[in-house]
Amino acid sequence: MKVLFFIRSFFGGGAEKVLLDYVKGLDKKKYDITIMVRSPHGILKDQFLDLRHQGIHIRWCFDHLKPGKNLFEKVKNTLLLRLGDWSTYRCPRLFYKLAIHEKYDVEIAFMHDEAASIIASSSNKHSKKLLWVHTDLRRLSSFKQYFISRKRQGAYYKKFDKCICVSQIVADSISELFGITENVHVLHNPVDQDRILTLSLNPSPLPVHTPPIVCAVGRLSWEKNFSMLISTHANLICKGIMHQLCIVGEGPERNALERQIKQLGVENSVILAGFQSNPYPYLKKAYVSVCSSVYEGLHIASQESLVLGVPVVSCCAVTAEVFGDYNCGIITEPDQTSFEAGLEKMLTDSTFRSKCAQQATLRGQELGLETAILAVEKLLEIKNGEKNHHS
Repeated sequence: MKVLFFIRSFFGGGAEKVLLDYVKGLDKKKYDITIMVRSPHGILKDQFLDLRHQGIHIRWCFDHLKPGKNLFEKVKNTLLLRLGDWSTYRCPRLFYKLAIHEKYDVEIAFMHDEAASIIASSSNKHSKKLLWVHTDLRRLSSFKQYFISRKRQGAYYKKFDKCICVSQIVADSISELFGITENVHVLHNPVDQDRILTLSLNPSPLPVHTPPIVCAVGRLSWEKNFSMLISTHANLICKGIMHQLCIVGEGPERNALERQIKQLGVENSVILAGFQSNPYPYLKKAYVSVCSSVYEGLHIASQESLVLGVPVVSCCAVTAEVFGDYNCGIITEPDQTSFEAGLEKMLTDSTFRSKCAQQATLRGQELGLETAILAVEKLLEIKNGEKNHHS
C-alpha cells in the first residue's frame, strides 16, 4: 500500500515528532511510505532524512524542478516555482497538480494548515484521505494564513474520509467549528517508552548540585506562554522558594524572553537550553515538569515526563487526558495566580510530590507506542470498494 504523509516543514514541533514516531513504527513491508514537505527546512531535517535508511521516501514539493541546463529551462522552472508558491493559498488544486505526480492509496494531511487544503484538493479520486489535527482550532487565530475563511477551512476538512484528532478537546473543536462529527477518531499521540528511557540515561548538561529543577519543553512561541512561566518563577523566588527553571526549546520569542529574564533579575536561576534533539536527560533530572501553554492539542512533553516518573503542573485542561485516571500532578485554572499556587504546592509539599511521582510512573507505563501504531494501521486500512467520495 502506497501512503503519502504531507506536512509543511521539518520544524521541531510536536506534530513533526509524532510523525517521526509513527513512520518508524509502521511495517515497511506492508506500507510504501513517502513523506512530502512544503519546505525542506527545519531543525528535524536530519532526523527525517535518516528515515531513508528504512526505505522511506523523503521528498519536497517541486524537487523535480532543477535549475535547468539552459536559459529556457531556468526561466520555465522559476516561473513554475513561483506559480506553486502563489497557488498554495489561492488555488491548492493547482498546487497539488504541480507538486504531486505519483498516485497513492492513502493521502494524509498531517497538519491542519495548508497540508489540509492541498490534500483535500487532490486530483486522485481513488485515494483514501485522512486529516490529522493536533491543536484546539477554536484557539488558533493563525488559520487566516492558510484559508480565506473559516467556511472555506471547513469545506476542505469535510472532504476527508477520516479526521484523526489527538485529544477529545481537539475533536470537540472540529465539531463546534465545522459540524464534523462523523468519521472523527481520537487517537492520543504515541510515546516510545523504550527510546525515552534509553536516551534519558545520557549525561545531563545541568549542574549536578542545584535546587529543584522546574523543566518545560516546547517551542519558544507565544502560545507556550513561557513569559507567564518566567514571571511565576520570579515570584516564587521572591517568596524564598528556591528552584531552577530550565526551558528546552528554540523559537521566535527567545529575544523577548531573554529581556524579561534580565528585567526580573533571574539570570542566575533561568536556563534557556535551546533546541535539544534529546531533551530527556533534562526531563529526567527535573523535580517537576510544567505546561504553561495558552492551548495544546495534547502535550507531548507531559506524556514523556510521565514515562520518566516526573510529576506535572499544567494550566491546560487537556492534560487531564494525559493523566487518565491517575493523579500525576496538578491541573490548574488557565491563569497565573492558579498556576503559581499549583507550582508552589509541588515545590513545597514533598509528600504530595512523591505521591504524584508514583502515579506518574504508573501512568507512564501505560503510554505505549505499539498500541498507537496498531490504531494507525487500522485507520489506513482500505476496505473493498472504499474510496474518497468527496473528491
